[in-house]
Amino acid sequence: MATLCLPGGDTLKEQKKKPSLSFGNPAFKYNFDICLVAVFLLCAAFFQNGVAALIQTAVCVSVSCFCEYFSFRFILSAKKPLSDLDAVKNGLLISLLLPASAPLYIGAAASCFACLVCKLPFGSGKNAPFVPSAAAVCFSALCFPQYVFACPMQSQNLFETVFSDSESFSKGTSLLDMLSQGTGLRLNTFSVTALLSGSYPSAAGTACVLGLAAAAVYLALRKRKTLLVSAGFVLVCAIYAFVFPRIASGRLISVIMELCAGSLIFTAMLVAPDPATAPESTLKMLLYGATAGIICMLLRTFLKNIDAPCLAVMIVNAASPVFLNRKKKQVQNREKGRVGA
Repeated sequence: MATLCLPGGDTLKEQKKKPSLSFGNPAFKYNFDICLVAVFLLCAAFFQNGVAALIQTAVCVSVSCFCEYFSFRFILSAKKPLSDLDAVKNGLLISLLLPASAPLYIGAAASCFACLVCKLPFGSGKNAPFVPSAAAVCFSALCFPQYVFACPMQSQNLFETVFSDSESFSKGTSLLDMLSQGTGLRLNTFSVTALLSGSYPSAAGTACVLGLAAAAVYLALRKRKTLLVSAGFVLVCAIYAFVFPRIASGRLISVIMELCAGSLIFTAMLVAPDPATAPESTLKMLLYGATAGIICMLLRTFLKNIDAPCLAVMIVNAASPVFLNRKKKQVQNREKGRVGA
């Protein structure tokens, strides 16, 4: 009796015995770490923005998992489409890169875009030419700028939900707004405490500097070599802010504000180092991150109403073949050939 073989060379019996989660897969390990860090930052976002941050995250993760399961299961015939946690990771990152006050349909649309446009045509996240979460946030900023760049004031009632399309919404002045107006901070106890705790209006998961620092320590302890991309990104941004300050309050304050404003540290640490697009060698990782950093600062200097860090990641993704090792490029080309066959 002939044995039925499924795509990948497994029999039906072997396929059923496989665990639902790919614990030994490097992609799973990386995505698990990012999801763990994102959940930690979500807790900080809750104390900053209230239950709205949790609702936004629930919608993004649910829509992302729904789209991946049905599209990959019934279009690409993937037997375990959610096993690498990529859909969960994308939903978490998208929700944390959007303001907690953004209408829920924006997060849902961004999650659909990440799966159906950035992943499905290429077979999986590791074959996608762009980081799906970065592309989804750029898509949201292009379609709904009036909501994506409307960051709420710190919530006084954690269980009150006020979205930016309601009349009772009040927009706060973010660090990005202050930089664009040439307004600096005075380094005193109040301003430093506000920076570290995330009191300044920002996207849901990008404001708390202490939380981001703790997340960086965790990833470093996990020996994530991809943090070299983050180091190159942040270092170049700091140098650029020191040499070309946009405010008259001093170069040191310029560096602090540029690094803490918007989603720069968050994107540098959790989005830019995606193994699917990042190179493998130490030097190329640093150059890859540095290139994204200089693009980010140039976009911030000359353009407004854009998500500069995520757009910078997308631009450097387009140039990733220059940084990728030849062996890795050959493997990716073979995998893409199998998907297109």
